[in-house]
Amino acid sequence: MKKYLLRAITFSNVADGLAMSVRSRELMNKSFVIVSAMTVGASLEAMDVTKFDGVRMGFADPYLLYKKLSLLSLVGGGGDSSSLQLWMFQDLTEFEIPSGYIYLDSALINPDTDYPIVHILEAQN
Repeated sequence: MKKYLLRAITFSNVADGLAMSVRSRELMNKSFVIVSAMTVGASLEAMDVTKFDGVRMGFADPYLLYKKLSLLSLVGGGGDSSSLQLWMFQDLTEFEIPSGYIYLDSALINPDTDYPIVHILEAQN
């Protein structure tokens, strides 16, 4: 059975050419599964899959990104039901994202006021 380490990831604004990006402060060196995401600005709110920048994370196909992030809370009906299913699986390989940075949509998230936090399960060798 594969082992995972639970980690909390924070974000900052980073210059990306002429534009600013909201990127994780650290590079993930191992594959990981995103299990929750929230902002802690004016109030605590769950972030859904629409807040992630899949193109910058290397996902040309949005469907593949949404599949990898399908353990997050959903927009609309469904609520938090998918994250409750996480503990039923011993192998989360299907949800793993390759190593790299996590990017958020800079038009929707400001790390200086929203204080986004993403919880990941980092794969261990």
